[in-house]
Amino acid sequence: SHFSKVLGCRFVVAAPRSTAFAVNDPCEQLCNYLSSTFSWLTYLPGALQRTQSVTKSSQAEWREQRPSVQKHLDTITYKGPQLKIPREAIILVDDIITHGHTSEACSRRLRAETSCQNVVGLFVGHTK
Repeated sequence: SHFSKVLGCRFVVAAPRSTAFAVNDPCEQLCNYLSSTFSWLTYLPGALQRTQSVTKSSQAEWREQRPSVQKHLDTITYKGPQLKIPREAIILVDDIITHGHTSEACSRRLRAETSCQNVVGLFVGHTK
């Protein structure tokens, strides 16, 4: 597969919800399914956790209400296993992408904590 052979993906994680400490069940379940379907993929359950609630970008009335990448980064922590995987990549699963601030923050957090080569986003939908 392109994900494993070309991109070097070996792990899959779910993006956290916007609410502090809330589990993103649908995305966690999808990660579990993907890892059980593809033997080269290891699921890291609950690896990313939101420590402080933020406004959902899709529900913000004004651009100024949307959390910045830095705000997301400040409120997301890595709770997964200690990994040093400089030649491998991680798939980040989220239900929807609005402006990419959450995924960018998750990407930065994962790269900082695991030294992974790349984070590949897998999104079910996109808001306008």
